[in-house]
Amino acid sequence: MKEAIKHYWDYTLKEEARAKKTLRFLNIDICSTRYCHPVWETGTDPLQSYMATVKAMLLVDRYPLTGLKCAGKKQLELCPHCKREPENLQHFLLYCPLYNNQRTKYLSTLQEQLPHINLNNMCDDDKVKVILDPSHFALTDEDLESAERTTRRMCFSLHNTRAKEDGTGPRYGWVSRRVRGMGVQSKHVKQVKASIQLQSHSKAPASADEVL
Repeated sequence: MKEAIKHYWDYTLKEEARAKKTLRFLNIDICSTRYCHPVWETGTDPLQSYMATVKAMLLVDRYPLTGLKCAGKKQLELCPHCKREPENLQHFLLYCPLYNNQRTKYLSTLQEQLPHINLNNMCDDDKVKVILDPSHFALTDEDLESAERTTRRMCFSLHNTRAKEDGTGPRYGWVSRRVRGMGVQSKHVKQVKASIQLQSHSKAPASADEVL
């Protein structure tokens, strides 16, 4: 009976997830009510939890990009950093020239970790899937762990650069308002806040690498 109930809720979860366009990059096949998605497998490190929150918000289309469609918007806004096209997920992760250095660095590492795929030959949607949920393509648990770590750092690095370009500094405020509903303990976010504030009094980190 217990197994039947678990199977029912797993099935219901997956069917409802497949109906949502905002979850189009999520590997729904591995979703379960019994364990965490790999994006949340961060251990107890508060910084890793914070980085996972940033990546999770990108994964479920809740990161505040200016080019996302939302209620009340009559037209999509151009990227505020390059003015070339709307700032959607594909533009932010793959094309905006503001992040070229970080993008080249992390995608090169990711290609080495997943040698059975060719990022250069992938369509944009598949590239976004590799970045936001590498479980689509990882063959082993070790591949997935290393790819998840790399893509988490990539997303956090782009997030930091975007925040600095906007002149807002490390943008942990909007993340902390949402973490309770996404599975991150609030005490972890408070620890990250304190760390960031301490660094801001001395020297703002130039990239995610200096924070890690």
